[in-house]
Amino acid sequence: MSSFPNGIPGSHAEFLARIQMVRESDNVSVDSVILEAGPSAVRVRRQGGYVTRLALTGPRGNLAEVLYCEEDQTVPGLRASHAMLPVGQNRGPGGPHGYLRWVPHHIAGREKTENAASVDLSPAVPSDVTPVSRQITLAEDHATFRLKLTNWLPSSYTSEHVATSIGEQLYFNAPGPAREARVNGRTLDQLVGKGAADEVDYSRAQFWWGFNGRADIDLPDGPGVRLESSVLVDGGTTFSVASGLGMLVWRPEGSASMVFAPTIGLGVDGSNDGLRIPPGATAVFATTLSLR
Repeated sequence: MSSFPNGIPGSHAEFLARIQMVRESDNVSVDSVILEAGPSAVRVRRQGGYVTRLALTGPRGNLAEVLYCEEDQTVPGLRASHAMLPVGQNRGPGGPHGYLRWVPHHIAGREKTENAASVDLSPAVPSDVTPVSRQITLAEDHATFRLKLTNWLPSSYTSEHVATSIGEQLYFNAPGPAREARVNGRTLDQLVGKGAADEVDYSRAQFWWGFNGRADIDLPDGPGVRLESSVLVDGGTTFSVASGLGMLVWRPEGSASMVFAPTIGLGVDGSNDGLRIPPGATAVFATTLSLR
């Protein structure tokens, strides 16, 4: 099995070439999947799996546009929410944040009930690398994004763990200055350290190590949201997470958005392989968004 997602054998030359071609393209298809639950809706561009719209219904019946997307949705590396595998720097295909945002996402299944809708997406990757799947579920009052990663060879064949990190790069509608943001009632300077809010507005990412899986976020000139994240590793013979949950906070230069990106597997030393998935096991990283 490939050591993917932090590396990939040179034999996958065609896969690497396809990723590079997309990265160098002027535009890509905007073919999208749309989920609806009452007035709430989520739209996902199949190329790259970018979330180009999320509108949720709040507890008082108000509808809010929660997530940001730049106007030209044909841009290959879109300023819009997407999954990260791994988080940050990456020696493998796709560069920072990995390959997922550069590959097509095929529809593997869809469900619709009276009050909810969901879609299962399968990123197009070579058959002999670590299997990855994406599930998005929408109800009127919340949306959940799941990334599922399986170390598909059982322990009877290998003792090799998959070592990586996972994150959700969430671009929120938040045009106001970062100093006005509040997370669990605290400013970014109180949360991360003095000067953190200014650094965010200068597009210098800050990291909040104290994220414990739940954050109530008051976005500057944007809605109040609740963000909840968790990781579950199931199966295999052993399990260890060398580094736990955290959250990246930053603002793209000149953007009316702010990024709050929950992560698992980043280390204080800058490493991004702290999530270890034993042979035969599956890790699911889930993030739920709702209005407050």
